[in-house]
Amino acid sequence: MRLLLTKHINDADISKLGDDIVVDFVDVISIENLNFETENITNKALIFTSINAVKSFFNNETSKQLTPKNPIYCVGEQSQIFLEQKGFKVINTEKNAEELSNYFIKDNKNETYLHFCADIALEKLSETFKNLGKDYKKIVSYKTKLTEPIYNKDFDAVAFFSPSGVRSFAANNTLGGKTIFSIGDTTTNEIKNWTSEKILTSDKNTIEDLLNLIRDYASDKK
Repeated sequence: MRLLLTKHINDADISKLGDDIVVDFVDVISIENLNFETENITNKALIFTSINAVKSFFNNETSKQLTPKNPIYCVGEQSQIFLEQKGFKVINTEKNAEELSNYFIKDNKNETYLHFCADIALEKLSETFKNLGKDYKKIVSYKTKLTEPIYNKDFDAVAFFSPSGVRSFAANNTLGGKTIFSIGDTTTNEIKNWTSEKILTSDKNTIEDLLNLIRDYASDKK
């Protein structure tokens, strides 16, 4: 199977797919960290809705104020792992912004929230906190640029890692007749806007789970 990945993955993870899968990569998005204005985060809860939001936060002077007293919430296991490796505990992690919004609706704590995200982030959390009457501020900490590449090589399957990656690739390439893998429900919902092909979606929003899905699919096809 000729597999196209819309994100670069390290060689160790690629090798786990096996010799019967030939892998190629195409860059579909570029990330620009923003030098956003330093925020006072004392006694505030922090929300990160992507691993890139976490990384951009730690590239900013604001991160030097972070202490174990700050409640932290995030989307995605990659975000949680990165934060824990920095020595900070994450109170709750969800698969996507919608599920995190549902968590806040049920939990309904009296906290002040700072949400670090991309310039193209969904408005789900903003709407939720507005409806709850909570003190909430969205901080755009990085920009996502769609590269919209033209890919002329033959491939049998393609894997997507974000909704923006889907929009970028699908702008100049067709998905018809391809096996499509997706890293979670939010990405899958975006793919549905571009094709009626069957989509194979990982249970977890992790690269590891997506690669396991691809490997199992290829094994079943032998």
